[in-house]
Amino acid sequence: MKRNKNIKLRMSILEKLKNNLINTKMAAFELNLSERQTKRLLKRYIKYGESGIVHGNTGRSPVNKLSSFAK
Repeated sequence: MKRNKNIKLRMSILEKLKNNLINTKMAAFELNLSERQTKRLLKRYIKYGESGIVHGNTGRSPVNKLSSFAK
């Protein structure tokens, strides 16, 4: 459930940034990202919503994972 809390925290900070309640520098500090990365994340959040925040490989198994048969 830590992942869910992290996403909700990011969403709340990005929502504040989107509504101009905080500036990019403050949001970057709270997210522990650079201002550039914060702007990129905000763009994705505005375009895709919550799914823009979640990592693209979430829920997928690794390409190099051995099948249970090979073990």
